[in-house]
Amino acid sequence: MMPRTHSRIETARQLRRAIAKLSPASPITDRFSAQWRRLEKRRGRQQERNTVWYEKQHEHWLEWLREYDGPGAYGRADWDRTAGFVHNHIVNPQVLVYLAEASNIGRALLAEATKRALSRGGSMSSMSAAIRSVIQWPAVAAALCGPALRTSV
Repeated sequence: MMPRTHSRIETARQLRRAIAKLSPASPITDRFSAQWRRLEKRRGRQQERNTVWYEKQHEHWLEWLREYDGPGAYGRADWDRTAGFVHNHIVNPQVLVYLAEASNIGRALLAEATKRALSRGGSMSSMSAAIRSVIQWPAVAAALCGPALRTSV
C-alpha cells in the first residue's frame, strides 16, 4: 500500500491523478452494475449503451477526465472546473459508486447509496443524484486524501 499525500483535490487534473492510484478492482460496483442492468431489463428500459469502450469504471473515469481540460468528447465550453464540480455533475451512477468504493468510503454509506439509486430508477442523472445525496463530494475528497489507499497492483 502506498501512502496518500495529505493534500487537497481541487482540480479535475488532481482528481485524475488520485483516481489513477486507485485499484481498478471494484466488486461492489460490479454488483451494482449487474443489479442495475437486470432492473432496467425488467422495466424495459435501457439507460446505458449495450456496448461501452471501457472494461472497468476505473478506466472510464481516467479516460473521461483525460479530456476534461479541453472540449473532449462532449464539446465542453468551460474547462476550468473544480473536482467537486466534476463529481457533482457526472451522470453515470456507476462511476460514482466506483469512486466511493475505491476510495474506501464506508460500506454502510455505499450500501445506502446504491439502494437509493436502484430504488430511484429512472434516468442515470436521477440515480447519480441519489448516490450524491448519501455520499457527497467532501466525503469523497477526504477519503481520497486520507491515510489509507487501495492501490493498483
